[in-house]
Amino acid sequence: FAVINDQLVTGIPWPPGERVLSYSYVVANAQDHRTWSRPLDLPCKRLRITVETDSPDEIVCNLPPSPVSKDGLVRFESRHDLPAGHRLQVKMGRLPLPTIVYARYATLAILIVLIAGVTGVSLSRRRRDLKRELETPARAA
Repeated sequence: FAVINDQLVTGIPWPPGERVLSYSYVVANAQDHRTWSRPLDLPCKRLRITVETDSPDEIVCNLPPSPVSKDGLVRFESRHDLPAGHRLQVKMGRLPLPTIVYARYATLAILIVLIAGVTGVSLSRRRRDLKRELETPARAA
């Protein structure tokens, strides 16, 4: 079927009168990141997103959650009309942090250790020199 100029076009017999049209399709996430995002092509009155996962606590969607089902699927469902262009977004699991984030903290830690080491060595030498000065008897002129 297709919707052309707000009219349903289909080869399936469609008797006159008002009908409710619903359909389901599976969308695989072929990208490397774990966020699925898509704008709606047409306005809709009701939309349900179902996610099959082993970690239901790590699924976040910009639609309100439906009650947890007995089959273990995570569902989100619109509670009001959604306009065409409304962007649906599902985040699946925690995204791994980029290496640059770890590098920043590692650089900061190395810098702090170096500053502490140089300060410690400097203070140790000063104490040693001060101790030598105090132990050396003063010469009279």
